[in-house]
Amino acid sequence: MDLTPVRTSMAEFARSADGERYREILRRVQEEIKKRDRENLKAERDEETLQLVEAVVIMATESELVEFGMTLDHYDAAAYEALANNEKLIDESRERLREMYEKAYVLPDGRRVFESDDGVHVFDEHGVEIAPETVSADELGDNLPSWEQWSGEREAQRDLLEDRAAIIEFQNDIVNARERVEAGEMTKDELEELKSSLEANMPDSVRAELPAELQPAAPVAATPEVTQEADANWRLNVKLDMPVM
Repeated sequence: MDLTPVRTSMAEFARSADGERYREILRRVQEEIKKRDRENLKAERDEETLQLVEAVVIMATESELVEFGMTLDHYDAAAYEALANNEKLIDESRERLREMYEKAYVLPDGRRVFESDDGVHVFDEHGVEIAPETVSADELGDNLPSWEQWSGEREAQRDLLEDRAAIIEFQNDIVNARERVEAGEMTKDELEELKSSLEANMPDSVRAELPAELQPAAPVAATPEVTQEADANWRLNVKLDMPVM
């Protein structure tokens, strides 16, 4: 097939006015493509610059880390004192429970039972109400520990045990914080976050052992309103484990 006429026609078109307009359009298209390429490249470079700026962090100074290390020393000492006091209170509570347990009325099956203050109900040491045909309140003698005394002391001991666990957990938090401080690589934001975390997780018993100037504000927690009737019903129905003796 002979393509010479086609090539000749293309050459004539290129020399014509229409060909000139075509070249102008082509030139503009190429310039537009280059312009978009430059804009895209600039946008990519701007994004890279922004990422580099965001990557720049401010490290905590050595003096800030030393100061925080001293604060941890105070926290550690306060936690130690709080734990020692907690163990003393647990021992005292354990002894009171032992005395009440030994003084309580004993059923034939070995269970200890306690009469409620209103003289209507009888409960065993686990909080299970005893049927009147098994033993009535009238059958229990005088000067015996009441259900309110027994259950109240059990609640107090449970609170002490929970506080003990919280103190030990806080001591572990102090150890972890000290390791991070001694590593030395910490930003200011990380340091502030660590301070806030320790303050938020500090048990009240530890907080009370700190010097006044080092005591962080206690977190405010909303507590639901509990009526006296609801509290009394809960106490009557609570199931308690055997005391720690």
